[in-house]
Amino acid sequence: MKKVAVILADGFEEIEALTSVDVLRRAGAIASIVGLNDVNIKGCHNISVKADVTLREMKELDYDAIFLPGGLPGASNLANDTRLKAILQNFDKSNKLICAICAAPMVLESAGVLKDHFVCYPGFEENVRSDKRGY
Repeated sequence: MKKVAVILADGFEEIEALTSVDVLRRAGAIASIVGLNDVNIKGCHNISVKADVTLREMKELDYDAIFLPGGLPGASNLANDTRLKAILQNFDKSNKLICAICAAPMVLESAGVLKDHFVCYPGFEENVRSDKRGY
């Protein structure tokens, strides 16, 4: 059974995060909600979620994939975290799956693991990468 870490920071987009956790769990994956700094996280529409673990407690080797939802300032908060950047770099070196939607590709760019092409919220390309090669 695949294990996915869904990493949330204050200001995350609730629909992107919670729908993804729901779909992953229905598909049989073990989807853990990981709070960037705390187990209590507030979304960009003031919906509070309690995480299963914090990033500090997360044992990255136990996971097969990382999923990053968008939302602002959630994606910015993820992009500014040095611990998360290191984890993303380790996942990339290990060829593990890293998923980011909406505004979250900016996190991958910040960590130096964004690939040549990416998909993001329409019009957000310049916030992800200055050359704007998104699709």
